[in-house]
Amino acid sequence: MSEKEKLNNSDARLDEEKLANGLVSRGLMTNEEVKKHAPDGSLGAEGYLKKLTTAGLLTKAQAERAQLDITLLVGQQIPGYVMLEKLGQGAMGVVYKALQTRLNRHVAIKLLKGKKTNDKEFFAQLEREARLAAKLSHNNIVQAIDIGSAGKFHYFVMELIDGKTIQDEMKAGKKRYEEKEALEIILQIAQALDHASKRGLVHRDIKPANIVMTSDGIAKLADLGMA
Repeated sequence: MSEKEKLNNSDARLDEEKLANGLVSRGLMTNEEVKKHAPDGSLGAEGYLKKLTTAGLLTKAQAERAQLDITLLVGQQIPGYVMLEKLGQGAMGVVYKALQTRLNRHVAIKLLKGKKTNDKEFFAQLEREARLAAKLSHNNIVQAIDIGSAGKFHYFVMELIDGKTIQDEMKAGKKRYEEKEALEIILQIAQALDHASKRGLVHRDIKPANIVMTSDGIAKLADLGMA
């Protein structure tokens, strides 16, 4: 084996080990299971994940979630960004906090998932709408920043908001919106929709999970251009 091949094998094994450790920390595998299927550097992170799924250690749903987590687990990075931590997961993908290195600012990155995102025509439409959304500037809209692909992943970069969605607040039982407060939120979101509509964008998926409340009470509409 050449020195280059040895180096590649070493890198692949390190990626496999990072993935295995991440799966254990998430409770998806035990240390005993990892020992039985020890990383050896022959497959790389994605190949190792497929091996574990074939062996029946992970369900297809767990493997899909892990696939989306590989970027963070093994340190693969989207060019220009450093992934820092996982923030949440929704129907369209997994959201991470990241550092945009060139501007030295924190952003949110959504790794898109689902069969539709792998459809070239659908993703091309998504790109067009995301670019339109990036041109919007409104206090009640989460600012879209970028959209693109890195390896097998499609991603959407947006403003990082210090706050929680209405859905999260209500599920946690921490918040009950009085009529006046609810009407104020509706008004803010209506203003956001009006701003977007005048510039050719329709949201199509207004729901509590897509409305983020900041710490100072501002309602922001998320996922514009993604719905």
